[in-house]
Amino acid sequence: MANAQSLPASVLLQIFQLSMDTQDPFPTPKDDVLCVITHAYPEWRRVALAQPTFWTHIQLPPIRFQHPDNLADVQAPLPSGDAANAAEDYLYGGGDISIIDTVLLPIREHLVALTCLLCGSDVARFLHLPSNTFPALESVSITFIHTLDTPRSPFTRNLLDCSNFTVFENHPALKEATFNLPNEIHPLDLKLPWAKLTKLNLSRSPISPLLFLRIMRKASPSLVEGSFQIEFARISHRPFRPRYFDVLMPCLTSLCLKLTNPSLDTSFFFYLRVSGLQSLRIEKFDDYAGWNFSMFDPFIMHFARTLRVLELADFSPEVTGYAPPVRKRTQTRLHEELENLFTTLPHLEVLRLPPSLQVHTPTIEKLANGFLLPSLMKLELYAVNAEQILWMMKGRNFLSEYYRLQPGSSRRASEAVARMGVKRFRLVKLWVDDCEVESVRVASEKLGLASTLSIGSCRL
Repeated sequence: MANAQSLPASVLLQIFQLSMDTQDPFPTPKDDVLCVITHAYPEWRRVALAQPTFWTHIQLPPIRFQHPDNLADVQAPLPSGDAANAAEDYLYGGGDISIIDTVLLPIREHLVALTCLLCGSDVARFLHLPSNTFPALESVSITFIHTLDTPRSPFTRNLLDCSNFTVFENHPALKEATFNLPNEIHPLDLKLPWAKLTKLNLSRSPISPLLFLRIMRKASPSLVEGSFQIEFARISHRPFRPRYFDVLMPCLTSLCLKLTNPSLDTSFFFYLRVSGLQSLRIEKFDDYAGWNFSMFDPFIMHFARTLRVLELADFSPEVTGYAPPVRKRTQTRLHEELENLFTTLPHLEVLRLPPSLQVHTPTIEKLANGFLLPSLMKLELYAVNAEQILWMMKGRNFLSEYYRLQPGSSRRASEAVARMGVKRFRLVKLWVDDCEVESVRVASEKLGLASTLSIGSCRL
């Protein structure tokens, strides 16, 4: 080992690389080859630090893991990408290390994207950094909590202190921002460069409808993609009726809204005007009403011709053992509203429906013959009668192929369907009861639909 320090840098790099290729992606500190290398000899450390490929991912292991249960609670709700592998590394130094001094500030001039969780004194310290601290920063995803023991308690009650946050104020490069604010930081106090943001995600931080409109108005010149959670207050909790205002969003193309009790104030949907929206996801929980599509009409009418993707989903409050109340709603009226919605979206290509919305037979027939949603290519729904959906797929695919080969058919009905350009299904995700999965799979194979049908089990 005495001669190891005199080896050429190129030879050392090959040895280091071979050693690290054989270890786990996220080794424990005692098994981390890179950590051992940088602490063995000064020359090894110099060579390793000068090699950028060794530092594509830096793991900061816990030094003193004092609260494993609380840390697991913080980690559990974090969403993960649908098509990408993600690793969440948590730094918990027990006071022995400062993420700001040790990690962020040494690389501040070159930091382009930042994902982290800040708590305790680091929250105020970070938010009060000068706005030129991270000049190249383009994307952030930050969770602010008070402490691991009390993550949802406010980290400060000094309103004057909250008005002096400067780290994002007039930032020249920031374009994408995701925040989780359980410690009661007001989103506007962050002083983001709203008019420059192209992507904003506040889906884990409930806000009022009025605050949502204020944020959208500030971000209207540039926002392309947004995700928000909006809570509509009960009448008894409102000191006065909010004074809404019109907001125009000329650049917005993708929007996700997580709504709690929207039936309490349906006038809200008259004020947001999005002319070019292409993708919309609505997650809804309502103590007072089921799905009521008519309340969304004033909102959807502005982008009915441009919408390509519509996702509807249910969610329940994050309360242990919570059971949603039974909501009575006339099924006939619900089916009529659903058909009216489909009629207004002629160019829709992707549709996802929650299990609580069951499409009735007349609507299924209109989907089969292309009189509803002629451009639809991907569909996800729950079916009480799976056989109807299979025959709907078979009929629509046959119709699409037939009129593609014979566009000159003379029959009046055929010409109408041909003009609509009925598309065949590329993928249908069908949710059925557990006991029906196998029988539906066999039936789909007999009908030649196995390649375009995905079957999942669902318990209502």
